[in-house]
Amino acid sequence: MRKWLIAAGIYNLLWGAATVLFPAWLFLLTGLEEPRYPFIWQCVGMIVGVYGVGYLAAASDPLRHWPIVLVGLLGKIFGPLGYVGGLIRGEVPVAFGVTLPTNDLLWWIPFAMILLAARREALASQSAIASSTSASSPPSAGRAAALFLPIALAVSMSACLAGETHPRAPLWPSTPPAGAVGNLDAAHSAEENAFITVHVPDQPNGTAVVICPGGGYGGLVVDGEGHGIAKWLSIHGITGIVLEYRLPHGRTEVPLLDAKRAIRTVRQHATEWKIDPNKIGIIGFSAGGHLAATAATLFDGGNPPSEDPVEQFSSRPDFAILIYPVIDMGESAHAGSRKNLLGDSPSEDIAHQFSPHHQVSEQSPPAFLAHAVDDTVVPISHSEAFYDAYREQGLPALLLRLPNGGHGLNGYKGPSWDAWQSGAITWLRERGLIPPL
Repeated sequence: MRKWLIAAGIYNLLWGAATVLFPAWLFLLTGLEEPRYPFIWQCVGMIVGVYGVGYLAAASDPLRHWPIVLVGLLGKIFGPLGYVGGLIRGEVPVAFGVTLPTNDLLWWIPFAMILLAARREALASQSAIASSTSASSPPSAGRAAALFLPIALAVSMSACLAGETHPRAPLWPSTPPAGAVGNLDAAHSAEENAFITVHVPDQPNGTAVVICPGGGYGGLVVDGEGHGIAKWLSIHGITGIVLEYRLPHGRTEVPLLDAKRAIRTVRQHATEWKIDPNKIGIIGFSAGGHLAATAATLFDGGNPPSEDPVEQFSSRPDFAILIYPVIDMGESAHAGSRKNLLGDSPSEDIAHQFSPHHQVSEQSPPAFLAHAVDDTVVPISHSEAFYDAYREQGLPALLLRLPNGGHGLNGYKGPSWDAWQSGAITWLRERGLIPPL
């Protein structure tokens, strides 16, 4: 898929430069004055078109910016319309008013062929794993539109980049365990379950990440810190597993039990989901970052004699990515997360046990952290404590100190949000967890 997108970007770049320069050269050669109105539209159309498709080919997260791509393709239409308008008003000679728009419109033929080739490759990749999932392929109406409308094709192409999504599925086959720590809340026990949604990329590279959304252990931000992250991971060939873990409600161990179960489940399905069982990581945000850090420190090697085949697998993640995480459950704890997870008056022992920086060991997996220095909700000292604990153990870790963005990094957008994403991908690549460019 990536090669076709790069081809589309290079093609549009070269054609864009030629189409802007060609009419200017014709007017210069003939000695005619180029009309200002259509030439401005031509330049605007081509610049936006080149930027849009080039962004699709090279950006770290084109799905988040699909409106720019669409505007770029629409911009490509403005050039021909500008010259047609100039022809109608008598500003452009008939030969130019006909040949230049025709020249522009011919651009769509090879570009559409490139996108169709990419789409065929994507559909072939999806059909190869159709036997292991009940997710449906793109609707036939969308495919028909793609054959006739380049813009519809570009939009469906962007959607295709996300690969396919397995149906949301319960994590536990029967009554989930509640753990031994904390008082069982009967209203949130017998019929409650956790859920996972697996996002399979077009071309899986073997790496998978369990995604833990934040929400202060009182809710789940499933979109911005869940499915949105899975789509971003898909761009880079990484399978994303969104975990809707159970909220504690007085049951301190419940979220951790769900996180460990999710990692085991991914390992069990590694062959089916085209995942390397030694490249399964976990990512978390805010309180979800606390859960990810806890899973990275309080793991186990599995229980081979267990009658439950899932429980036979290790729950140790192979790497952890923690974004503005809650870490300390002691004096500097985030009050809401601490209360929701540990209760009103937790003992020092429980607070210590669920403060991940106190649980780092030689077996803890490599960790990447990102935190804004101006975060007043969960101060950067939380990430620094975890990072320092790693350094004391001589473990590989990287802390990216972001200059601004606060908690949530400006609502999941802006330079700091883009910086942690590009930094995380670079870190994964340098550690050999995803293929090199």
